[in-house]
Amino acid sequence: MITRPCIFWGIDDYASEIVRHFVGSLQHQNKWTDVNVAFDSKGDNPVAEFRNTLVKLRESVKSQNIPDEPRVLLFSASSDPKGKTGLDLLKQVSQALEEILPGSQSMILIALFPPQTADDREKADSFGYFFELEKIVYEIPFLNLVFVNQLPTDLNSNSAEEDVIDDIDDALCELLFRELTDKDLDNVIQEFGCPAIRNRIAVGGRRCCYSTAGAHRLIYYCNECVEYLETMFQQQLFEKGFMDIASISDNRGKLAPIQLHADNFVKNEIAHTESDIRWDQLHLAHGLEQLLDFEGMEDQIAGFEQKAWVQVNRAISEIKEVPESLRKRIRQQFLDHLGASPEYLAGGKLYMEALQGRRIFSPEKEDEGQLSGVDLFGLFICINPFIQSAQKVLKPHIREVLLQSEVTVNPKENEDFAAWLVRLVDHAKPKIQGLPVATASHANFLLQSTEVIVEHLTKGFLDFPKATELMTDLISRFSEEAEKLRKIVEGNREERKEAEKQGPGLKREYGVFKRVLSKKGRREYKEKKADRRKRTENLDKELDASRESFNKMRDLFVELMDNVIMPHIIRAMLNQAFREEVEEIATEFDRFVSAIKESLEETWSQASKITKFTKPTAATVLNKSILDILYEGILDQRNMSDLAKESLEFIPPGPSSDSDSEIEKLSYHGCQDIKDHFLAGSRSLIDRMEGFAKKLFKPIQKKNILDIIEVEGKGAAYKYLKDRIESTKKFLDFAPGFIPFVEEQGKMNSILVVRTAKSIGKRLESEYQSKDKSLLGREPRFIDNKNDDVIDMTCLIFGFPAFLVHGLSECRERYYDMEEKDSADLWPVFGTPTPAS
Repeated sequence: MITRPCIFWGIDDYASEIVRHFVGSLQHQNKWTDVNVAFDSKGDNPVAEFRNTLVKLRESVKSQNIPDEPRVLLFSASSDPKGKTGLDLLKQVSQALEEILPGSQSMILIALFPPQTADDREKADSFGYFFELEKIVYEIPFLNLVFVNQLPTDLNSNSAEEDVIDDIDDALCELLFRELTDKDLDNVIQEFGCPAIRNRIAVGGRRCCYSTAGAHRLIYYCNECVEYLETMFQQQLFEKGFMDIASISDNRGKLAPIQLHADNFVKNEIAHTESDIRWDQLHLAHGLEQLLDFEGMEDQIAGFEQKAWVQVNRAISEIKEVPESLRKRIRQQFLDHLGASPEYLAGGKLYMEALQGRRIFSPEKEDEGQLSGVDLFGLFICINPFIQSAQKVLKPHIREVLLQSEVTVNPKENEDFAAWLVRLVDHAKPKIQGLPVATASHANFLLQSTEVIVEHLTKGFLDFPKATELMTDLISRFSEEAEKLRKIVEGNREERKEAEKQGPGLKREYGVFKRVLSKKGRREYKEKKADRRKRTENLDKELDASRESFNKMRDLFVELMDNVIMPHIIRAMLNQAFREEVEEIATEFDRFVSAIKESLEETWSQASKITKFTKPTAATVLNKSILDILYEGILDQRNMSDLAKESLEFIPPGPSSDSDSEIEKLSYHGCQDIKDHFLAGSRSLIDRMEGFAKKLFKPIQKKNILDIIEVEGKGAAYKYLKDRIESTKKFLDFAPGFIPFVEEQGKMNSILVVRTAKSIGKRLESEYQSKDKSLLGREPRFIDNKNDDVIDMTCLIFGFPAFLVHGLSECRERYYDMEEKDSADLWPVFGTPTPAS
């Protein structure tokens, strides 16, 4: 809050904008009261308006029984063209104070010095402003102080017509608040600042009437510091304790048991699955044979595929509990591994990768290409049985087609199944192409069956849809061949009917005379009768051959369906169930891990910003080095694996009799290992890590700001404090050449006011000031603010001459260049001293 009622008046256009922003800052910080006025003249007689405002304010103050009379705070920009003429208002304001406020008049002038980016005109005007102010400063009654503050660069304006200044530097607002309205500093300012004008102090013939301030607030954000350390620990606990994939991947001793566990489980599941299927109940031969009768072939082919699927679905329904049982065993095995794994989440991740097919470990003498997980399961459940059964069915049929051929029917050494089929098909094609159409159905279907099998072998056939696609393709090829054969048989029977009709017709054609009495007629009749009989016999042989070919084709088809395709569909269904369950668990597990990781990253993105807080007037004492030292001090060289184990045993202590009921509400209540956390959800492990981190880093909360500053050692702490204190003296840039000259005169006072907890102040005095009197200055003032997380320093500098302001030297040069005057000067009357080295 502001110490006493005040009128804030910017007496030129530029200064009035500064006042507006400063007042807005006070209001935003709830430091503004209804007995303060931001005065802004709108008419032609600003002094008259000011008098009226002052009278009203005094009446309001008295009505509220406030003992202090209003103080007038005049803001003036030295670079504003109206600034110099605005100085004329000082005497009129002083006169109004004498008439309206008898006995306790107070007026402070705030001279706003331009930044380095000011143009030549503004610099020349600034010198003229201080030159004119110097003439009258000691002659104005009730002018207690003249504060000089340098404007920030971004507030420089070259145009008087600019409507507003959109932003005001935080540092300037902070300094103005401390100089003008800070209750803690007001007594020091009145004690040391007012004498600079009241005693008419001078150096080198120039008036030492100016004052300024600098400030720096050191802040220890205790809660944020602890949150940073806790969050960093949780991230490292997750990455290096629970999910340390990298280190495990380099450790064969840890990888081997995970891979062995996955291999043993898959091998056990292969045996278990084989024993679960009652293959003797799944044969389709009888049902399919009844669907495929040569005599009724014409009516059966159209609906055959649908009827075949009925047989397939019946067989699948017989083993529907097998894949479900397989899925349950896979999930339970994963949970058992997760609960027992000493590598926690990383062990679970690697185990699932092994089940997904990545071989995470192989002995040095073992084939590096050895299969793992789903690939190993698929090899023994699908691929090997399929190849063995297909070879067994196809080999005798191929041997029959290649009868008397020199081709070796048995596979060659290192010849895979697909290559074996392709080789035999290439040799069989010429023989098949030479067969009669009616007898080629079996051979053609054999050829097409092998081509279908080779096609599916090369494009993948280990899941249920691909396996059924294989069956569909095989049925389709069988149907096509059966349809061709049906058309041949139909044509055969039509020809047979025609031949049978020709018997009676032939007798009628030749009659008794030609057949008996005519030698020629008798010969022709016998020849035609023999031709008809031979054609009928050939048709009968063709029909028998067609029947035989169909029966062989049907037998091959039934054998393939019964012994190869149907078992493969069942096995593919089981293989797909295995693969899908593994993928589903892996996806669930990845989501679980990702949820934890994303939550920690989000928290860390906020917590890590703590070291980035810095302003010209305030900064955190925390840095990466200090935080790392605090972090390592708490961990005390314990490794993350041990801390992970300890965290899984963590239960927060209960302070009351209701602690048991409170513990039951915890998201990780009842979770004893990673498996339990996986089942309970990612939030349970996140909450547990957070609770464990809070317990671990609780000692940090006992440290105060000086403890934190001293973390890197007393030497580093001293240097840090000295640098921060020195920074409070540099908000107004002083000319280094004049500083020794002014200090030798002993006219300028520099007071450091430190606001912090009493205990911190005592330590600063006893441990730092006692060793180096120059650190805190000759007469530091300590104010107990009851806050051991803050060291707030304000450097108040009173009684310096205008020529000590560094930028005024250039302003002086611009003034001489533009005003063509040689009599105006603010420099010491005996000349400029030699700058100090």
